[in-house]
Amino acid sequence: MSFTRVARGVYLIDTAPDVLPRAIASYLVRGEGEAVLIDVGYRSTSKQLLRALDSIGLGVEELRWIVLTHVHLDHCGAVAEVLERYPRAAVLVHRRGQRHLISPEKLLDSARSIFGDEALRKMGGMEAVPEDRVKVAEDDAEVVLPGITLRLFETPGHAPHHISVLIEPYRYVVTGDALASRGPRYPEPIPDTAPPQFSYEDAVRSVRRIFEHRPRLLLLSHYGPIISPDDGGEEEIRLLERWIEKVRALKSEGLDPFSITGRIVDEMEARGCKKLDLVARNAVLMAVLGVYLSLP
Repeated sequence: MSFTRVARGVYLIDTAPDVLPRAIASYLVRGEGEAVLIDVGYRSTSKQLLRALDSIGLGVEELRWIVLTHVHLDHCGAVAEVLERYPRAAVLVHRRGQRHLISPEKLLDSARSIFGDEALRKMGGMEAVPEDRVKVAEDDAEVVLPGITLRLFETPGHAPHHISVLIEPYRYVVTGDALASRGPRYPEPIPDTAPPQFSYEDAVRSVRRIFEHRPRLLLLSHYGPIISPDDGGEEEIRLLERWIEKVRALKSEGLDPFSITGRIVDEMEARGCKKLDLVARNAVLMAVLGVYLSLP
């Protein structure tokens, strides 16, 4: 099944069950007659997302907001297609991401420079969004649905325009990529330190801000819900620190990002006694690249 009910009115949606199952999640939050969709996945898998929304029974007049945690293509690529299906919906995005939805050329050029033309083609790129349907998500802004309130708060680090979403009264937090990737595709947690704008200091502050809300569940984009630990995010910060020190040490040996990735993948496979699939290998590569480029 391409969706799972997490709680009353809260659904996890697998955005790409046909090609990348259990790799990229969106979250649908429904009140009485109104709904919010958090992230939309790649444009190339928009039909799979729309099929899941149909299966849940989301009416075309019901969706009011699409909240984007950030404007990386695995989170925002399908936004124009979703807006076309749901005519009452508008997009909420960080002010620094707004221009990339209206005029996505620089975003697509950045993705092309990192991933290459063929990968960008497989992602599907992104269509421009009409300016009147894009609104700025202010820090600590609230979206109120009948019986459910979403609070949007800034969590930069993975990207300077990144936000996370607290869902009340459940105390669930949709974390986007502010925390490490976990789940069935990953043999162990992999920090989401992707290029081109990773910042360690902001990432640490963002972890602390997430855990200030004392979340009961963390709803990860990569992938799925996990029970929030009791340590206030300290292990998450230690994980991030160990990852950066690992990449720094290997860079100091003169290794390039691809050699570093190969070394880390070999170590993960030895610990887990199994081969990493392409999704996990790419996650390691992106996490290495972001740190590598941020180091002096």
